[in-house]
Amino acid sequence: MMWMWIKCLSVSLVLTLIFELAAALILKKRGRALSVVALVNVLTNPLVVSGTILWVIWDWPYRNLWVAFAEISAVTAEALIYRRHRDDFPHPWLFSLLLNGVSYGMGIVLEPLLSQF
Repeated sequence: MMWMWIKCLSVSLVLTLIFELAAALILKKRGRALSVVALVNVLTNPLVVSGTILWVIWDWPYRNLWVAFAEISAVTAEALIYRRHRDDFPHPWLFSLLLNGVSYGMGIVLEPLLSQF
């Protein structure tokens, strides 16, 4: 059970970092801005993924509501951190929403492939 948890957390974080850092690079973020993107994901991703794993393990209903709440919370937390770095992120809410949308969307696309492992 612990191995599955670590594997899910690790794969999710690595893929999130890849997709969100790639999106940030496309949006011309460099240097300190990329470090902030990486750090906010290290902060929020394990919480969202852990909560989702627990939701599935405990077989609670309304999983989609939990995922929506968790993702909105992550977007909010990340946007607030980006806002503290306004020089690098002039539109922190839009930036956070865009990057989270990219990683969430890629997660949906890749989920059937990853569930085989």
